[in-house]
Amino acid sequence: MPVNTKHASVTDALPTWQRCRDVIAGQDAIHSPARRVIYLPMFKGEDDVAYAARVARSEFFNATYRTIEGMVGMLFRKNPAVKVSARAEGMLADVTQAGRSLIDLTKDVGREALGVGRSGLLVDYPKASTEGMTVQQAEKSGLRPKMALYKAENIINWQTGWHAGRTLLTLLVLEESVAVPRADDRFVTETVTQWRVLELVDTTAGGKAVQITLYRAKDGGTPEVFEEPIFPLRASKLLDEIPFTFIGADNTQPEVQLPPLIDLVHMNVSHYQSTSDAEQGAYKTAIPQPYVTGVENRTNPTTGEPAGKPLTFYMGGGNVWTLPKDATVGMLEFQGTGLAAIEARIDRKEKQMAVLGARMLEQQKAAAETAETAGIHRSGEQSALATVADTVGEAIGRALAWFDLWAGGTGDVEFSINKDFLPTKLTAPELTALLQQWQGGGMSDKEHFDALQRGGWISDAQDFETHDAEVRESAPATMPAPVPAPAAAVEA
Repeated sequence: MPVNTKHASVTDALPTWQRCRDVIAGQDAIHSPARRVIYLPMFKGEDDVAYAARVARSEFFNATYRTIEGMVGMLFRKNPAVKVSARAEGMLADVTQAGRSLIDLTKDVGREALGVGRSGLLVDYPKASTEGMTVQQAEKSGLRPKMALYKAENIINWQTGWHAGRTLLTLLVLEESVAVPRADDRFVTETVTQWRVLELVDTTAGGKAVQITLYRAKDGGTPEVFEEPIFPLRASKLLDEIPFTFIGADNTQPEVQLPPLIDLVHMNVSHYQSTSDAEQGAYKTAIPQPYVTGVENRTNPTTGEPAGKPLTFYMGGGNVWTLPKDATVGMLEFQGTGLAAIEARIDRKEKQMAVLGARMLEQQKAAAETAETAGIHRSGEQSALATVADTVGEAIGRALAWFDLWAGGTGDVEFSINKDFLPTKLTAPELTALLQQWQGGGMSDKEHFDALQRGGWISDAQDFETHDAEVRESAPATMPAPVPAPAAAVEA
């Protein structure tokens, strides 16, 4: 089989991923000539002109995109907690070597996890040899690690196996698009597809090591080896593990999972079709239709065929109609309940979309919810979102460890994403109870600080050590004595 052969589960999932991406992209994608008939089928007997007009009247309300962006905002209401070696710390502002910081990359990963439920991170290092170089010399030469995000559609094949007492990736095929200058004009680039193959192969020493091979197709033919295989090194040693991690919605395993918001995606399409029906119905029935009876077109008395032009009636001021004695004139107006039924279905689907994850789109009730009630209503969404936070945090942490090692660190890293999604500031009674707990020795200074920070009374950017030092520096050694009241005031 050629290198661009897709894993069976990828082939099965491609239509679902495409549907999710179309819905997330919004109206332009849904209305595109190549896709619109999928989401808004043509009526029987409808011609292209009428269909194009119906599509143009149809509005797509993108609940899915708004939901994802709202959830990403909740995930990153506070910046992730990050700990890496001093050597890697300065590289976090551009971990992709394409201008994306670690935080930006993590947001992209979160969007992929919520949108299609799958992506992957590859940690890579330039193929230039660093043999004999110190870490500082390599860094001065611009040789440093980077992370690359691969979308679900670009992770086309993989295999796993048991190695060194654990299950590892033994084969991974990644499809890439690269821009290369045209041979006849260096100022014009063209996009070329290539396939990056990473695999664990046997070495002459008896172990296994990661080998990377690039393939490209010539003139649309079968892909061939484009660059000779290389064996990447880290600290002058061969890699015994492919530095790639899968990222799903609830785990980091290779198996393809359903997108977490797939039901919302399907409901969003159904809502679009219902709103299109409502628009079409309004277009057909909203404008009253005039009618005239008892008036016949002029005909040839001999042949009975129409003679001359048919009778024409012009509407508007300044026009006079001359009609026979028994003629009638009226207006046809729609009086049925069909459109009301469609509107009711639209309203029901919007409520269902809210239940499926787009609660921030649901119209607010007249009476404000209490914080406890709001928390109960959103507990399901928070639970699913917390799972995504854990999964993304685990995957980023794993990639960050490889990154740190390649940067010259120890690989001892920490990374976790915020799971305090809904900011709720502590009330005065809660603050009093918290203070009493702290003063009574029921919690440490650090626990008290953390509770105040979660409760919105201390900035998220503040750390405990700095805050504690500032408090000790600014607080008086003893409480000042109360100022005595004037004698006249006491007598009064």
